[in-house]
Amino acid sequence: MEGVPSSIKYDEIVEELKKVDEDSVLGVHDLRVWSVTSDRSALSVHLAVKSSCKKEKVIQEATKMLRNKFQISMTTIQTETYNLPIMDGCDQCKPLE
Repeated sequence: MEGVPSSIKYDEIVEELKKVDEDSVLGVHDLRVWSVTSDRSALSVHLAVKSSCKKEKVIQEATKMLRNKFQISMTTIQTETYNLPIMDGCDQCKPLE
């Protein structure tokens, strides 16, 4: 495993993940991107979503976007129901400063 690919813009990935389903994706956290080889990157992320959303559809759309826009084909995407009181107190749920 290598470091973060130089071509990857962390903030851009966060913004694009939020746009996957703007009505459902309320937060993005625990985002990790790394190089597996010189031409392959991997990503893992948690998406905080509304309880009423179709979680599998959100995962499929996020996977497709990451592949097409960022050429990241190795992904682990987890969804969790957005819960403001819990996420407000969670350091991992807060954006990097």
